[in-house]
Amino acid sequence: MNTKTPITNLLADLQQNGITVWADEDKLCFNAPKNGLTPALRTRLRTHKVALLAFLKAPTAAINGVSPTPPPLILPRNTDEKALAHHWQTLLTLEQVGIDDNFFAQGGDSISATQLLAWIQQQYQVKLPLRDFFATPTIRGLVQSIAHNKQRAQVQQPPLVPMTTTGAKQAGHILSFAQQRLWFLDQLRPDSAFYNMPKALQFVGSLNIPALQQALETIVQRHHTLRTIFKLVGEEPRAFTLESTTFTLRQIDLQHSAELSPTDPFPLLRTEASKPFDLANDLPIRALLICLHPQKHILLLTTHHIASDGWSTGVLLRELVTLYPAFCTGQPNPLPAFPLQYSDFAAWQRQWLQGATLLAQQTYWQQQLHNLTTLALPTDYPRPAIQTTKGAHRLFHIDAEIANSAEKLSQQTSTTLFMLLLASFQSLLHHYSQQTDIVVGSPIANRTRSEIASLIGFFVNMLVLRSDFSDNPTFRELLAQVRETTLGAYEQQDLPFEKLVELLKPTRDVSRTPLFQVTFALQNAPFSSLALPDLQIDPLPLDKGHVAYDLNMVLWRDATGLQGRVEYNCDLFSAETIDRLITHFQHLLTQLIADPDKPLAQWSVPPLLPPQAQPTSRLASASELALYAQWNTTATPFPAQQTLAHLFEQQVIHNPTAPALVYANESLSYAEVNTRANQLAHQLINQGVTPTSIVAIYLKRSFDLIITILAINKTGAAYLPIDIDTPAERITYMLDTPALTTLISTPDLADKLAHLAVQPLLLTPAWSQQLNTPTNNPTVNDQAANWAYVMYTSGSTGAPKGVCVTQKGVVRLVRETNYITIAASDRFLQVGSIAFDASTWEIWGALLNGATLYIYPPGPLDLSDLTTFIADNNINMLLLTAGVFHQLVDYHVDKLQSLRCFLAGGDVINVSHADIVRK
Repeated sequence: MNTKTPITNLLADLQQNGITVWADEDKLCFNAPKNGLTPALRTRLRTHKVALLAFLKAPTAAINGVSPTPPPLILPRNTDEKALAHHWQTLLTLEQVGIDDNFFAQGGDSISATQLLAWIQQQYQVKLPLRDFFATPTIRGLVQSIAHNKQRAQVQQPPLVPMTTTGAKQAGHILSFAQQRLWFLDQLRPDSAFYNMPKALQFVGSLNIPALQQALETIVQRHHTLRTIFKLVGEEPRAFTLESTTFTLRQIDLQHSAELSPTDPFPLLRTEASKPFDLANDLPIRALLICLHPQKHILLLTTHHIASDGWSTGVLLRELVTLYPAFCTGQPNPLPAFPLQYSDFAAWQRQWLQGATLLAQQTYWQQQLHNLTTLALPTDYPRPAIQTTKGAHRLFHIDAEIANSAEKLSQQTSTTLFMLLLASFQSLLHHYSQQTDIVVGSPIANRTRSEIASLIGFFVNMLVLRSDFSDNPTFRELLAQVRETTLGAYEQQDLPFEKLVELLKPTRDVSRTPLFQVTFALQNAPFSSLALPDLQIDPLPLDKGHVAYDLNMVLWRDATGLQGRVEYNCDLFSAETIDRLITHFQHLLTQLIADPDKPLAQWSVPPLLPPQAQPTSRLASASELALYAQWNTTATPFPAQQTLAHLFEQQVIHNPTAPALVYANESLSYAEVNTRANQLAHQLINQGVTPTSIVAIYLKRSFDLIITILAINKTGAAYLPIDIDTPAERITYMLDTPALTTLISTPDLADKLAHLAVQPLLLTPAWSQQLNTPTNNPTVNDQAANWAYVMYTSGSTGAPKGVCVTQKGVVRLVRETNYITIAASDRFLQVGSIAFDASTWEIWGALLNGATLYIYPPGPLDLSDLTTFIADNNINMLLLTAGVFHQLVDYHVDKLQSLRCFLAGGDVINVSHADIVRK
């Protein structure tokens, strides 16, 4: 019998060429030697990808020596491989790396790749093209590239060495190109704080102020750019480094201030951050320490952009958390001295960017940006004749499942997460503007030399990234185009944006920035951990109130997915329009990742502005109007002025004996729940709880948990739910608010709260019999606009933030909705963590509609037990995360027959799984 098939033949040919292939979930992976993957083999791999993946994932995949798992780890074998591996591990914070491991699959990106190649240039005196590293991003490939490039002549950069200081004290240092342009702009607006870069840090714990002062003084002494002033010498600005200067840490104590409040330091922070610098006389850095409490301080560091950038802020913070503990214990400065300073870079830059080098960069950008088109993005308000800078921002989040899918697709397409997100954003701009020539600006660290990686200074450069949509590409094709464009820009990043504007000479337009008006960034500058012994440090958000561009989208990766911020010009866009843009971006990104081979023109994106607000020069088409109406006709009437307590009490009147709560085979009627909640509410009022209070809850899933939530809302206060698995230090942070009045828990959990200053109210098993308080509904001055609850974010991007949700918002979620109908006969399941807002729908969806809420036992979630519970109790209303939804459908769908309404969210839902449930 002939057992040969196209798949086994392909595998045999791959092995003959030294190519190892395996499956990683739904991704086809391979290791290939240089020139091993021929165009013919690449075509066959593409043709048979689906069948090959199925073969590799099958139990019998170990046929013909093919393994369904990655090849064994090959550790570095010689000096070069070991040196490269060590630096690779340092950059990506890895414990081990093999010579065939993929740099980008291990968390690398274009910035860390640039750092690696800069280190290679310093160590081996060879400059490797970034696109070559993208082609073979392994240690084995790097060793081969180093050997290959050493054999061919390269354009040598001049050495970056300390310049002579002879005459520098009198004549000053030359400015970098970026500094020179910024200096001229600052002279036009000397009283402006536009180029200020404020950073606020909150210290909780015992702060050693002398050690902090010494650490800041040391940082200023180490980095010459922080003690540099700028003066005119003749007609040219020059930089003068002050040899001896005193850096002062100003201190303000708000504990006993008659004018300023320690509970709201932000007005003071904004005032201090907006004070302009006098570059001719002031150091380009200021520090202010605000004392709110003996155990709580805020440090405001404000630098001028002429001496710093985003990367530099990370360097400063890293040095601060290194120096401070050393000085606390009387140790000497542990940081090594710098062989170079920013002034050395400025001199080197002007020596390097001339002649053939400058011509090559200029030629590239002239060709790349020929006949550039201005982006015609619809705006809410007419563009002012002269550009304004009044700005605001909106925050958003992209779930981990989408972020992970984006990273997988970027690896499959040999791109980076930045390239994929940029392509998605440009696709959105293409849909909004109906233009095929889309240009955005993007900042780049511009630290291509390893010698300057740890310096504070103005290194950042702006790249102009252009994409062509004229041939209606698929998203995969667009990714390939963006990859080439971005890699080309990275290779030519040395040309300062200031010189690029001079070169291209765009038509002068004072109403907008030259070359581009929209920017995009994926932040990954090296911010170090801000952890210190006995001292908690949290960054505080500080809105500058101004922007440099029409729009700026910034994303950053964390454990929960992607965090995002859109900064926008308030004289062009409304907050509602930016919220709409964010929603469209999230939706389009999800679609593009799910089907990257669909032509972009086939994706439907509603207009940025409502049809009635569209400019008369561009009328919305009938299909656009229909699509917009479909996406936005969502309003339904609901009891918007009713409080949660009042709506619940209405259900008590209508259905007093109906079951409200079921837990551990026991049931409480609406009347019984109301009586107990009233008892506890009166007790809380007696203890000083008012409609402006916050009451924390630290309880397991039980009757008492739901009754406590009701009781708190009956007082008009907001509840702050805390999961019982929350770490102690996070609980301390969450409870650090002046509005907190009390904490409710049980005796069996009291040990976990012993570290807190607040005295908890402990509910014993018989508390309702022991309380001697009224059982009638409390009378309080409660409003629908009052907060219902406060929930904290993960804090993965800094300090956890409390999100306050109004009672009106909760009512809108569960009453007279347009997405489900809820009847008194429905049975809800309360299974979500009380610290996540899914519990809001579970609890209030039942209790404000007369339905029954079944409380799932506390403890780890076992899917088999969960589905048995659902079936045994005829649960018909269920809300789960996307991940749990997929698992239930895959393995336990037969036990979900009782469900009438099954909601899932938080991440992308597979259509096939939804179809299974629907059928």
